[in-house]
Amino acid sequence: MKLFGGTVINTGFMFSASIVRSLSAFVLIMYAARVLGVTGFGEFSFVLSFFAIFLAFSRLGLQSLVTREVAKDRSKAGKYLINASFLGFLASLVMIAAMSLIITAAKYSVEIRMAVYILSVSLIATTTNYVFESIFIAFKRVRYIFYSTIILNLFKLSLCMILLFKGYGIVSLAAVISAAPFVNLVFNLWLFQRYIEKLKFQIDTALFKWIARLAPTFSGIAIFHSLDSNAIVILLSKLKGTEEIAYYTVAFKIVLIVNLALQSYRSGIQPVMAKLFETSQKKFRDFSVKALRYVYILTIPLALGTTILADKIVILLFTDDFLVSANVLRILVWTLIPYGTTVVLSCSIIASNNQRIDLRAIMVSMITNILLSLLLIQRFSYLGAASAFLISRCIAAGFRYFFISRELYAIGIIKDLGKIILSALLMGFFVLVFDQINVFVLTVLAILIYACSLLLVNLRTVFGYLKQNKTFFKLLTESHLGK
Repeated sequence: MKLFGGTVINTGFMFSASIVRSLSAFVLIMYAARVLGVTGFGEFSFVLSFFAIFLAFSRLGLQSLVTREVAKDRSKAGKYLINASFLGFLASLVMIAAMSLIITAAKYSVEIRMAVYILSVSLIATTTNYVFESIFIAFKRVRYIFYSTIILNLFKLSLCMILLFKGYGIVSLAAVISAAPFVNLVFNLWLFQRYIEKLKFQIDTALFKWIARLAPTFSGIAIFHSLDSNAIVILLSKLKGTEEIAYYTVAFKIVLIVNLALQSYRSGIQPVMAKLFETSQKKFRDFSVKALRYVYILTIPLALGTTILADKIVILLFTDDFLVSANVLRILVWTLIPYGTTVVLSCSIIASNNQRIDLRAIMVSMITNILLSLLLIQRFSYLGAASAFLISRCIAAGFRYFFISRELYAIGIIKDLGKIILSALLMGFFVLVFDQINVFVLTVLAILIYACSLLLVNLRTVFGYLKQNKTFFKLLTESHLGK
């Protein structure tokens, strides 16, 4: 009973961290959009996207690498922390210089340039925090991530909202966002020293070189993924303007809420897959397929329901000024399905030491995204950008799907996928018929209709399926149980 209780509590920490991170970021985006207006919000969105690209370079993909290796041998946690963090520190210095040079040469406004200069400094702390988180995940101490998430997001959200209320602009917001990771870094260091091990600040030359040698593959994954997500905003800024960025970003941030939940899901399944691949190929395959099923159970009805209610959602969250974002949302929300697929399949690929395949998939996706964006943005603006992003996400998921089906295991979920789609269509019909009902009431009723539809089509979900797959949830929840 004690073990079960601890498992539930630690799983709650995992999803609570995701909720805190998602809600705080979204509250800030909503408030900033209302206070800054379309143009100001577009500038703020550009600064964040520009920063995200260089953050991916400075991170070097170290989180996936460190999580995998420390999960195999926890005694090396301190060595990996010091050496990976030092490598990240060096990369951050290079990226700070690169950010400053590029934003200056690009001749953006003085306010945008100042915000970028200030924000670039946070690369050092943010990169190190990712290394801390990777070790906490490997130790199955996700509650530590929850604690640090609370501190970081409360600090950032409260100060940013106060500054917005007092009429400050994006430079002041950048200063707060830049300071927050340093506060988080101090707390993470204290947690590690107290509950993991006492750090010895010494570089292990052999280990440092080994990490540096593997980093290009993992960093390529992180870099191309970031470019895939943020390059569109940069292209919009040059081909169109800040207003178009605002309309696109509003829709993207709504979808990002679920993306963050899926990333949290990834943190849960990644260490389990890494361990199962070493111990049992059959359990590895079964766990991976079941993880994919649950992604579809969530994302398919969510995409359909959001498509139908897009106008109401945008007006409710961002006011009438951003109503044109509803059509962007109707396109972008369908990226949840291929992205959820990618989350699970990418974990399988990395667990099986095929990270180069994951890198190739992201490269193909990024190149497709940029080329299509160049073609479509000029003619269709933000709608073209959204379409390019959706197509590239589908290609990325398909690339991984065919590799795994050919080299690792047969996925075989077509039958259940058809039933999920049928249930979602029944729910969608209900939403269309009763779309005049209050959006909150309608959402609750839609969830109930979807659950009943799953039972109606005899998919082993909701009760029976959950019971039959208790092994999956046991493995998933135990991945967050600290010993």
